[in-house]
Amino acid sequence: MARPPEAGRKAGRAHLGKKHSAETRRKISLAQKGRNGPGRRWSAAADELVRALTPQEAARRTRRSVVAVCARRQKLGVNRAQG
Repeated sequence: MARPPEAGRKAGRAHLGKKHSAETRRKISLAQKGRNGPGRRWSAAADELVRALTPQEAARRTRRSVVAVCARRQKLGVNRAQG
């Protein structure tokens, strides 16, 4: 059975302004380190593929998403008309 909405609001107000303990902050920090981290590094060979091929083909060959390839192309300064 779900809690009524006002129960959640009351619990939120009860904790407002209270700081997490050192142990809790450590756990949160460890949990966040796994998210949106550096991921796989881009090799020089993968960068060459990104420069030379279309984003779709580069994504297939590097086994990365098209979004990741497009972000890398932008970081490398590759113009859309070039690939």
